[in-house]
This record gives sequence, structure tokens and C-alpha cells, in this order.
Amino acid sequence: MINAVQAGQEYSVKVMEFAATNSQAAFDYLQKLAAVQSPSGLVELSTIHFREQTDNLTAQAKELAELAQRWLSKSVLACRSPTGETGLCLMGKMGGQQLTPIHGAPATAG
Repeated sequence: MINAVQAGQEYSVKVMEFAATNSQAAFDYLQKLAAVQSPSGLVELSTIHFREQTDNLTAQAKELAELAQRWLSKSVLACRSPTGETGLCLMGKMGGQQLTPIHGAPATAG
């Protein structure tokens, strides 16, 4: 089972992967752009590139949203502060104080 730290690492790795993919796509587009011979060729190349990038970015955003949701679900706990206040806390802390998970909630975010 994946824990909050692993989920965060998975998200970070995916962001870097997408950055490399998108950078390569931009570089490839610029190389093709340098070889364009006519205004109509420029319009055609740009239209194709922007359509492909829109599709890619949409898929990437969806995947990152799913990873972020998993990361958040592993990081947030229902907790009670030392003063009895209840709420959500990240990794067992709220306002810098160690919190007690509410009955039935896991003791750790792992």
C-alpha cells in the first residue's frame, strides 16, 4: 500500500516527466518550424502542433489531478486538537500541535 510520502514522490516524478515531454515537443515544433517554406505550411504545422499539445496537456492535467487526489487522501486525517477542536489535519498536526486522531481514524497518514 502506498503512503503519503510515496504518493507525493510519484506526483513529483510525473510532473518532471511531463515537463521533459512538453519541452521535447516544443523543441520538435521549433525544428519543424525552421523548415517551413510557406505561410500555409506555417498555419498547418501550428494547427497540428497546438491540437496535439492541447490533447496532451488535457490528458496530463487529468493524470496529475488523479495523483494529487491520491496524495491528498493519504495526507489528510480527521483529528482532535488538545483543546477538543475537531477538523482535518495534515500528517497529524494542526497549528503546530500534535493531534489525536478522532475515534476510528487511522493514527498515521501512511
